[in-house]
Amino acid sequence: MGTSTIKLEDKQGKLHSLNVTSKVSVNNGDFLNDLAIAGHGIVFTPTFISWQALQKGELERVLPEFETTPRFAYALYPKTRFLPKRVRLFIDFLAEYVGDQPYWDAQFAKVRGKR
Repeated sequence: MGTSTIKLEDKQGKLHSLNVTSKVSVNNGDFLNDLAIAGHGIVFTPTFISWQALQKGELERVLPEFETTPRFAYALYPKTRFLPKRVRLFIDFLAEYVGDQPYWDAQFAKVRGKR
């Protein structure tokens, strides 16, 4: 069993800490998602993993009035004078594809009242 702290932010911007004890600790979000769908408890996963199960009604959001602190993705590449065009195109594609509100979060925007 493991204990960890989850930090959540309410609609007023106040931070809350939630101490949780888990019976299972894994480093694979898809596996956690499958456990939750099978009825083995509550999981804490990013929406890019769980959005389809939520959309199908296989999972239900708990505490929808709270958000976690945002996480970001970064494109890292070696410092060089010239960035290959294909690398620049790929980075631009990812930035446009995911955007400020990824498609997997679109269904939650109304619930959260996106800031």
